[in-house]
Amino acid sequence: DLLPEQSPDLFQKWIFRFLYEIITASTKYPLVSGMYRFVTLVMNICLKLNFFKSDRLIPTTRGGIEIMDIDINENEQVASVCTLVRRFAHEVLSRQKQYRDDLLISCLQFIISLPSECIDYDFSDYVPAIQLALNIGLTYLPLAEQTINSLERWSQSTALNLSNYYDQILPFLDDFLRLSHDQGEDVNVRAIISSLQEKTRLNSKSKHVLPTRMLKKTKHIKHLFEDSDMRRVQFRILKYLGSIGNRTNHYLIDNASNYLIKEAVAWDNENHLTFNVPFDDIKPTIHLDIFLPRIVDLALHSSDRQTKITACELLQSIMLYMIGKSANNRSNAAASYEKLYARLFPVVLELSCDSDTVDGMTSGRNASIRDFRDVCLKKFLKWAVKHAGGFDKSAYVKNATSILKRIISFSMHPNSFKRLRSTLAWNSIYTLYRESETLIDVYTLQLLYVFVESLAIAQGDDPSLGTQRQAIETLSHVQRIIKEKSQVFIKETSKQHRPSSWTDATFDVAVRWLLRQCGRIETESRRKYIELACTFIPLLSGIRSIREYFELKVKSDGNVYFIELFEGTLSKEKKRKFKANLANQTCFTNMSEQFSVPMVYQWLDTVIALLDCYTWVYSQGFLNPILFQGKFIKFLTTD
Repeated sequence: DLLPEQSPDLFQKWIFRFLYEIITASTKYPLVSGMYRFVTLVMNICLKLNFFKSDRLIPTTRGGIEIMDIDINENEQVASVCTLVRRFAHEVLSRQKQYRDDLLISCLQFIISLPSECIDYDFSDYVPAIQLALNIGLTYLPLAEQTINSLERWSQSTALNLSNYYDQILPFLDDFLRLSHDQGEDVNVRAIISSLQEKTRLNSKSKHVLPTRMLKKTKHIKHLFEDSDMRRVQFRILKYLGSIGNRTNHYLIDNASNYLIKEAVAWDNENHLTFNVPFDDIKPTIHLDIFLPRIVDLALHSSDRQTKITACELLQSIMLYMIGKSANNRSNAAASYEKLYARLFPVVLELSCDSDTVDGMTSGRNASIRDFRDVCLKKFLKWAVKHAGGFDKSAYVKNATSILKRIISFSMHPNSFKRLRSTLAWNSIYTLYRESETLIDVYTLQLLYVFVESLAIAQGDDPSLGTQRQAIETLSHVQRIIKEKSQVFIKETSKQHRPSSWTDATFDVAVRWLLRQCGRIETESRRKYIELACTFIPLLSGIRSIREYFELKVKSDGNVYFIELFEGTLSKEKKRKFKANLANQTCFTNMSEQFSVPMVYQWLDTVIALLDCYTWVYSQGFLNPILFQGKFIKFLTTD
């Protein structure tokens, strides 16, 4: 309360410095919602001071207190603040996809507090966050009001050109106008407006004149709006729609063609869900299949709370009916409901993660769905173990295999969110996985392979998504399993899944493959691979220490083995095996025609990688530097 109320103009010279410190702290502690509120507060002060306006007047004194000199040029400070806020805003846009509850609200409040000068050239990136804010605002009205305030402010900006995005934003305002609570004197907004329009048409002599009694009526209507928080929001929306002109009203209705594409397609080409209505004189048979799409739509999107509750209760009853029929006739009914379940289960999962049970849905952008999904996955496997009678029974292994195949498939997917989902799924079920000797034997080495590659791919993701952190955690779980069950992988079995680039699915091959990964340029990945190698090497049969293993490799393959391991090789036969590729990089002396900054960065990353590897083996005493005298970093030198 102190900053915005007590001489905010005195805070002007500290805006950049204060923002920088808060944003730095938020980057260090991204799960602290107060950090985002602090930045939101500063944005509101900037708006109050017209900080980003080029034509604002800067006072020199206030109340006899001289304003301290700004240590940098005013225009430079505004530009610096704008750049800082833009970068942080994009980080928050990535972070908020993983957040929920108060933390999500804080992030959205920051996004909608941004001035138009900071979001003018990439506003399309902010549209999903605005849609989410309006969606959540249906049950948290302060957020809805703040979003409407921002829309009004952004609409006045000529640089932003908000009209290009009305078709994506205005349909979310229609949900507010559809809300009605016919209690006491509280009346429906659309009924009020329709009544006004009708009486104006009948009683007004002039097209542009509103009768006096109608003006008195509007005061009564305004009073009705002010009596209810929801009515106040609806009135604000109507005023906003009026301010942007009547040519945008059609945007309130979502794209009809998209709706038909999504809703007009039947869930199945046959009706499977029959129900005999128990009337006294007749029992007609109806098909519930045709009602399911509408019931689901009402349960998810109805603006009327009572309708939504009724739809949810009906949906629950139908699903219980389906489960009951499947239990009585497992072979036929269960198979016939497969397409229906594929549609219903995501809806049930979404509804189960709703904080208000039947309101406040945020669709697939709700991070709580992700968390609850993993809980359900673990519960399902526990149920499978219980009904199969053990961790190595065929029924359990079959269910677990189905899940593991999907995890393996998504772990190397180019989409970062699918990779994140695969790692989260594994982290939730690995405690059950490690209890099955059959699964450990078949899938563990393949899981090691795909998660190592997944971690390397995650190097290019936004750090705020958490893909690197989750991938490292998955490898830690695999690391513990292999450490405890290393004897299982001494020899390859017929059931084991062999990674595509391995000659055998054995522990020795896994260690040699991991050593080749240590030369990768991805920093976090390289460090984890070195940790894995240090853990696995002493577990090899007949090996007592890492130093002993390295000395044996030098004796068998020569010291060139480690040079190629860390620096790469020019041999066409071998270079596919080694991730280090300094040997194939263009030297600086040969970059005259091909020179580019990305090429230099890549070359430097490769040098850092091999220096890390040499530092590791020398500092731990695993290798003697004398062995490499005259050959050390041979590819760094030129003839």
